[in-house]
Amino acid sequence: YWHQWQTMLAAEVEAMLTARSSWQRPRIMQQTWEATTDVADTSLPSTLNVLVSARQPATCAALVDGLVHCGAHVWLAAALPPAVKPAAVVYDAEYVDRWMLREIAVLKRMFSEPPLLALLSFPRRDDVAATLEAGAWQVMSKPYRLSDVVTCLKGLHLARGQEAPRRVSGRAG
Repeated sequence: YWHQWQTMLAAEVEAMLTARSSWQRPRIMQQTWEATTDVADTSLPSTLNVLVSARQPATCAALVDGLVHCGAHVWLAAALPPAVKPAAVVYDAEYVDRWMLREIAVLKRMFSEPPLLALLSFPRRDDVAATLEAGAWQVMSKPYRLSDVVTCLKGLHLARGQEAPRRVSGRAG
């Protein structure tokens, strides 16, 4: 449920600090999974400037804490110095409305077109389509795991300067 998500995200950050995860699979399956994917690596490049914009202060704080722990330089939209150019933008919204779509377009223009990851609460297909059309590079459904956001930011970082395909990600279950 949505009200449990912020507590779950804080627990996930704490688990990463102690090298255990609240989302671990059975031991053999976990080893196989880690051998075939880099999702288990939650470190971000130390040069990665990430701009975070969120409507809810508690959600913003959880995102900032998690991304800082993973190694990113995190800036809030209102406090970003003019000399700093974000490599990616994480935009957290509760739902899709015309103001949210306008904010995405403004963020993209203000910061020289960085890739934008939009985090939406249980988006419908038309919400995803409208968000991508407004300028998001990828849409992720809430609730999400911090490792999912980190993996997406790594992809955005690698795709920087290239024409990156638009993708939609979400987690079943």
